[in-house]
Parts: sequence; C-alpha cells; structure tokens
Amino acid sequence: MVGTLDDVMYGLLATDATSTFIRASYTNEKLLDSELLHCIQSPTPTKPFQFSGVKWHVLELTKVASKRDFVFVEVSGVVNRPNGERVGYHIMHSVDLPGLGELSEKYQVLRAHVVSCHLFRQLPENTIDVFMKGLVDPSGYMPSAVAVASTASALLKLGQAIECSQSKKLEYLLEQEQVKHAGALCRTSAASLYDMYRESLGIQCR
Repeated sequence: MVGTLDDVMYGLLATDATSTFIRASYTNEKLLDSELLHCIQSPTPTKPFQFSGVKWHVLELTKVASKRDFVFVEVSGVVNRPNGERVGYHIMHSVDLPGLGELSEKYQVLRAHVVSCHLFRQLPENTIDVFMKGLVDPSGYMPSAVAVASTASALLKLGQAIECSQSKKLEYLLEQEQVKHAGALCRTSAASLYDMYRESLGIQCR
C-alpha cells in the first residue's frame, strides 16, 4: 500500500455506527446495518488510533445467498516494538453473548462468524507492508468457491483505508472552513448591530 501508517489507522478507525458506515462506503463492503453494542476503549490524545468494542453487522456477502450478521469484538491500535518500529493492527473476532442470539427466520439472516487480523508496518518511500489472515464461517449453505471469494474480498477491502483517511481529512478541513466562515458572519453581524445601536443614540466616534 502507498501511504503512511497513520493514514491507514485513521482510515480504519470506526468508533460508532456512523463512522462504520463511512468506512464501509470506501471499502465497498455491502453493509446493511451496524450498531456499536459496547465500547471498551476509545481513542485518546496519546493513543488516537486506539479502539476496542463489541459490534453488530449485517452484510450481504453475495447476491445469491442469504444475508449474514456478525457479533464480534473489533480492536485496533498501534504498538511500538523493542526496536522502535511502529506496527498497526486491526482485529475482528466473533463472540457469543447472552441475549444476542440469532435473528428469527422471518428476517432471513444467518449468524456467521469471523476471525481476522491485519498488521501494518511502515516501509521506506511512503509504503506500507501489510500482513493479513482471516477465517469466515458463513453458516448455512454456501458453495465453497463463493465462500473463499467472499473471505478474500473482505480481507482485501481494508486496503482502501488510505482513501478513507484522505476523505476524512478533507471533510474535516471543509468543516473547519465552514466554522471560520460562520464566525466571520457573526462578527460582521455584531459590528453592524453595534453601528445601528450607536447611530440610534446619536453617539459619534471621537
């Protein structure tokens, strides 16, 4: 991958349902529904890419198969190796939780399971080394070729994290410009009101 480790980790960071949908729009995941069930760790100023939480996703793996839902722990962050090298990680691991059983048959959604791990390492010349490994148990019937293709596609989609990161940065810059513009309008309005008030009282500047 071309980019920096920080770009990758910022693109992967999804701490709630909204940011998860935003990430999915860039990774081309067919995400139908998402919910953050419980937040375990949130980002901090010293660890901006740290996150761990329990999530629920509904995905359309293929057009010909039933939808699948997943309940899993998602963990991401950056660690420093003894030699000072920074390594980013993104892990997903399905869990079985009381009260979160499979949906009823009327929804036509099967409970699937996933275990995946992505490791990212900065290389020279603005390049990222990526290691990935994963397993998806789709549950129910699905042809082997389709299951393998879906798993490989899901693992490779996180490679779009750089594009997601760049879009997040652009959105932030636009928001900051809008805030500045709104502030300028407020100051102009306040000055105009002050001038009108001064004129109504016949006050002149000396």
